[in-house]
Amino acid sequence: MEKDCELRLGPPERSPKLDVIVVGAGLSGLVSAYRLLEKEPSLRIRVLEASNSVGGSLQQNTQGEIGAKWFEKSQTHIYQLLQHLGVPMQQRSLVGSTLRRCWELDQSVSSNLAKYELQRYINELELKTAFFKPGRFSIRKNSTKMVNHINNRLFFKESRKFMTSLIELICGGKASDITYKEFMSLCYGCGGLQNIINIYLDCPNTLLEFDSARLLNALTQGLQRADILLSRQAKAIYHYKDYIEVHDSVQNIHTTDALILAIPLNALQQINISPTVPLEWRKMLNNARPGVRKMMTSFIASYRDGHWRNGGYSGSFLKYDPLIVGCEYRPTVYTGLMLHNDGMESLVRSMTLNALAQHFGEEMKVPHTYSQYTFELSSLQHLPLTTPWNRIIWSSSAAASTCYRGFLGGAVQSGLRASLNALLVVRPQVVTWTDVADIHCQNCPNIRDIGALKLWLSALNLYNVGYYALYASSVFLALQFAYKKFG
Repeated sequence: MEKDCELRLGPPERSPKLDVIVVGAGLSGLVSAYRLLEKEPSLRIRVLEASNSVGGSLQQNTQGEIGAKWFEKSQTHIYQLLQHLGVPMQQRSLVGSTLRRCWELDQSVSSNLAKYELQRYINELELKTAFFKPGRFSIRKNSTKMVNHINNRLFFKESRKFMTSLIELICGGKASDITYKEFMSLCYGCGGLQNIINIYLDCPNTLLEFDSARLLNALTQGLQRADILLSRQAKAIYHYKDYIEVHDSVQNIHTTDALILAIPLNALQQINISPTVPLEWRKMLNNARPGVRKMMTSFIASYRDGHWRNGGYSGSFLKYDPLIVGCEYRPTVYTGLMLHNDGMESLVRSMTLNALAQHFGEEMKVPHTYSQYTFELSSLQHLPLTTPWNRIIWSSSAAASTCYRGFLGGAVQSGLRASLNALLVVRPQVVTWTDVADIHCQNCPNIRDIGALKLWLSALNLYNVGYYALYASSVFLALQFAYKKFG
């Protein structure tokens, strides 16, 4: 028994030196590896994936889509990739405009006023988004927390809950942990707050959808010359002058000239990196995941009848604690997301079905089929990491250089940029100006001709309007009193 143990715990296996190692087989990592081999087929590439399947949030099961698969045509990088790979796209199925949406925001007595002030607040943030391009302001200076900004702008509890839940869904952290400047910078990188709401909540028929399985198959077909190792979590990274060593979870050592980290920033906390990462990275790591880890569970429930449609609802649904966002796009299938704390995966099914039954009827508790997939919600509480650290290159949806961060378009754009940076390390002679042009953002917000009066009017809310009215009334009464006494 001791000999067997000694054999298992012997010296780690060291693989021959590679050109590029990609840690993470999500969309960003697969695009990086695919683009590298497309530009230079002779490269020796290895992909290390901690889970037992590739694709990340683009997961699919036998009953249909269960991961992200919607995007807008303005997300040019994912659009051009799908065209290049021959993956068909189609406009999202139209939901009947006569059907109602089941928002908790609609159910209170003050719902109309709450929705009115909420829309005014969203318009205010939308107008100011263009001023928050990274580099135009200092994100490190003191800035009010978003929870305080919301409470100072919104009066009704329903509209406050909507915004705090939306921030948690977008950023992967609570509104009390992210500052106003950080959130506005993120909105800039996603094409504006209204664009985020459209994609996450409203799901308009302008969105394009595709078969994620076909995209993953096309990418993996193009990676036949690369090694894709599943269930291999990177545990340690040692950065030397001329090469990098990656130690994985089965005690193998992989040596490479360049390393692409295609994982969320919060996942980097689980990897021992030596020498210590730059101060900028350390600050971001400290802020990436405050408090309890947030998980996202994507679910799909099919029914023999569309009970929500029979009740006159479109299927869109929002609940605050926990947060569920659902967008029905087929008559008898309900898909959605639940945001929850780590360790609650086993409770998601019962919580989801009970919440749906509360709004759409008891029939929702007994679906014909049900599937779910859980992944950690990426933290976006940091600026994009676009500058390589010597031979280590950052790539993920959250690292997109102000181009639809957190969305499919951002993941593809980040993967293309990472592959370009890796080529500059291992094969600089094959890089052309068109490669640089391919990664540029084409749809970021620009500062428009917004007058000071328009900005001031957009910031009016129940609080400051009430204050201005009280102030004007006080001045009027004081003048009237003075006129009567001294007039």
